[in-house]
Amino acid sequence: SYFNVWATNEDMDDGEDWSCALGREDDRWWVGGNEAEWCGAKWRRVGATHWRWRALSFAMDRSRSVWWDFLQLKVSLPIARDALEPWLLIPDGLLYHPRWTYNWILPAPLLFFCAHSRQIFIRSFSRFVPPPHVIFVAAGAISLGINMIATIYAADIGADHITYEAGLGNISMAWLTIANTFAGDGFIIGLVGYGLIRVVSETALASWYLHSALARLPTVGLLFLACGVAVAVGRRKAMLSSSKLIDQDQVVYDSLWQSLYESEDGKAGFVHLDKVVQMIGLDAGSHCRQ
Repeated sequence: SYFNVWATNEDMDDGEDWSCALGREDDRWWVGGNEAEWCGAKWRRVGATHWRWRALSFAMDRSRSVWWDFLQLKVSLPIARDALEPWLLIPDGLLYHPRWTYNWILPAPLLFFCAHSRQIFIRSFSRFVPPPHVIFVAAGAISLGINMIATIYAADIGADHITYEAGLGNISMAWLTIANTFAGDGFIIGLVGYGLIRVVSETALASWYLHSALARLPTVGLLFLACGVAVAVGRRKAMLSSSKLIDQDQVVYDSLWQSLYESEDGKAGFVHLDKVVQMIGLDAGSHCRQ
């Protein structure tokens, strides 16, 4: 069964037999959002047995901003006489802060430091600053660790829906963190993978929580996915531009090399240069050579 608490401050039209207040057989209680109209009065959902913080919920009218999602999950209610099962609508600090506060706030200084580390320190100290991707990985590891604490605590207190939600968040953050430990395209792979995992997981959670995959837009996942695609396209464009800049130099270089290699004097010079390199011990495979 589903349990919801509705409230109104308006006078109700009782009609003749209060049939307007009966359960609706042709529809579900979660259809229509948190506002409904029964018996001539406007009602607002003010509670449910399961709920979560609703990120990125802002409105121009702050009084209408919805900060919490009342989730439509089945619950077993007690049927014994005088039985009481409390459902607190107060955030548990040990769950709320690790899940929705600290795992974002604590890594934020490291992310800022990652982007501006070379500008913050003077040149003589900049060599002691870790590379940006190392700082980024440290920020991701901190966020992952804090969120894992929230996952374990949610499972311990029986908040199964938050356990699954935080667990899926751990998977996406682990992907982002591990991908950035690799140089090259690791940053792009991390962003795109994180975005895809978040889009899939948030869509699945919306289907479970609110019985509609489109009930909540996977904003965070879409932002990371768009950022990853933008970075990949920008990097590809920069690589193509760089290639065009050296194309002419490559033609001149190849022409000069061909002219030197085709002449007997040029070949003799190359043979002599090779012997000199071997003589002074620079022919090891670990040395760069042209």
